Amino acid sequence: MTNADMHMARNSEDEIDADETSVERLVHLYWGRRGGHFFDGKTLEFFGESFSTMTVQSELVERVTSNGNVYTCYVLETLQHIPTDKFDGSKFPRICRVFFDVKTMNDIDREYEDICEKTSI
Repeated sequence: MTNADMHMARNSEDEIDADETSVERLVHLYWGRRGGHFFDGKTLEFFGESFSTMTVQSELVERVTSNGNVYTCYVLETLQHIPTDKFDGSKFPRICRVFFDVKTMNDIDREYEDICEKTSI
């Protein structure tokens, strides 16, 4: 994302429409309201992620945190490739669901789903 894109996103107060639940739009909202490293290239590389394997669910969800706070959230689903403990460069895939508060775009919660069994030495 270029500096011009970030500036435009920071000045945008638009929500994600039901017809426009794109990853690109979620990234613009994230940069506009919060900023940070979640969508940086190095962060994506570390977790084995790419924009092409991300989707945004079309429905907002309510998420209750462990301290009882209730948030309305966008849900980003991403495919991660996590290194195994085998030291041979092998990785196992998992799905990660990240819940972003619609007001602040803070990362409220995450869920993980392994796609295959983890293996160990």
